[in-house]
Amino acid sequence: MEVRIRELREDFALRTIPTASFAANALYLEIVRLAYNLVTAFQ
Repeated sequence: MEVRIRELREDFALRTIPTASFAANALYLEIVRLAYNLVTAFQ
């Protein structure tokens, strides 16, 4: 699990949460999760 968290932080720009809005942050995290899943599926 730590490896995946490190990948998200370094490769998918998850070092900081972009806004103070909960809804915007939730959407941002879903998009990052989708991107991560797509990249790992095509590897």
